[in-house]
Amino acid sequence: MMFKFQKSHARLDKLNFPHLKEYTKNSIIKNIDFAEAKEEGRIEYRDDGVYLNYNGKWIRGYYFMTSYKINSFGNPRFHLFKCTTMQSQHLYKGHYIWSNAEVVDVQNRENDYKLVNDLTLPLCGNCRKIIDNQILNTREFFNSNPQEEFDIKEVVDDINPSKEVNIFGYPTNWKEIATKFKRKKGLKCKSCGLQDKTGHNQWFYDVDHKNANKGDCSSNNLQILCKLCHTYKDKHHKKQAITYPHRNEILHELIRTKVEELKSVKNKYLLSYLEDFDSFLNKKE
Repeated sequence: MMFKFQKSHARLDKLNFPHLKEYTKNSIIKNIDFAEAKEEGRIEYRDDGVYLNYNGKWIRGYYFMTSYKINSFGNPRFHLFKCTTMQSQHLYKGHYIWSNAEVVDVQNRENDYKLVNDLTLPLCGNCRKIIDNQILNTREFFNSNPQEEFDIKEVVDDINPSKEVNIFGYPTNWKEIATKFKRKKGLKCKSCGLQDKTGHNQWFYDVDHKNANKGDCSSNNLQILCKLCHTYKDKHHKKQAITYPHRNEILHELIRTKVEELKSVKNKYLLSYLEDFDSFLNKKE
């Protein structure tokens, strides 16, 4: 039996006693690519579930299909083992997600891949035959997890930036960081909502540092912006788009091919671009 000592902790907090490391809260982890983590040797199938090695700590969780025909088949099943259902699956990257959360988000394939939030998933029938205790859904799994406290927040599996930087001030592994972040978050502009569900037009989207610190590559400091929104984020980015030909060429191509979609999402910078068109051609501010 586990004791949470909630009243004791509250009393110690009032007396300003510091928290010991063993009592710090554990995070709910989402959006870990199962196939990728498996390739990296960070996944272990055990008797009570599938474990992820996260920052040197093995955490008990499950995995599930990230997109599903919800209208036809209901919520996707989650899996705790390499059961007979999953032994024939290749687990292609991006198809399955590892998590330890109570509820999850799933794309509905039958509704233009619209994201459905806060779903409780049922346990796979074959996994149910393997596990000893009666866990029927992700809520019951969450409650059975032997961890004292949870701090509910999303954690993205970050790549540590290199200490070496290029001539533009970015870490030398920035391309790897940006590519992985795009794959995890998808090609959807955080500012205007322009989205590419095919994944074929990555050059129309940039990974932006919110606080302009290129060395801070944590997921909380990164966001996806389309080329147009990124260009008009501030004067510095606009100057770069005007100065460097490869940047304004991609920007022009985005406008040429996606102008109707930009209008439909009511991109607030479209008119500014049209007014500044001569500046881009003449490379003058």
